[in-house]
Amino acid sequence: MEPKQDNQSEESEQEDGGVKLGVEHVNLPNLSVQTEVTAINDTDASTGASPTKQADELTPEGPTPALHSTPQSSPQTDQATPLLTAPIAIFEQQHGRNGGFHFLGYHTLARLDFLAPHSEPLMRMLEQKFSHKDRFGNVKQKQRHATAWRTSLGQPWAVLNFTLDPIANAELPAPVIKCLE
Repeated sequence: MEPKQDNQSEESEQEDGGVKLGVEHVNLPNLSVQTEVTAINDTDASTGASPTKQADELTPEGPTPALHSTPQSSPQTDQATPLLTAPIAIFEQQHGRNGGFHFLGYHTLARLDFLAPHSEPLMRMLEQKFSHKDRFGNVKQKQRHATAWRTSLGQPWAVLNFTLDPIANAELPAPVIKCLE
């Protein structure tokens, strides 16, 4: 069962090089949150990253076991950024005859790191992302055009780490997803 959400958003632009995506008001049964999301123009669709996300106002009205707020730090800012994360259902794609997806459990966001454009950690992450090991243990690089590498290196990226949430796994049932035909 999903919590009922009432989302309202306002859009505006920001002068410091980023685009202010908006202010979103989220009302959950026991929690009211106002977040401000700011992103730098991002043309790489595979990033899915927003450089800053802050919970400006947090007013809990009671304990909510399935909703956690933990401070996270970013290497670029060296200051704690509170993240409000609800449990996220994680699935693993099954290969072979049956295919489909297997539910691994509910996870929460444990760590959020931002990688600056043209930085050494970004280069290592992209090399790892676009390479794989064959069955003999040899590392094979995926063939990419030079402009694709330049575009990827010129964008800010976010690295997300998830941990298994034992509270949510004990309290929430596995999601039931039906196939569309």
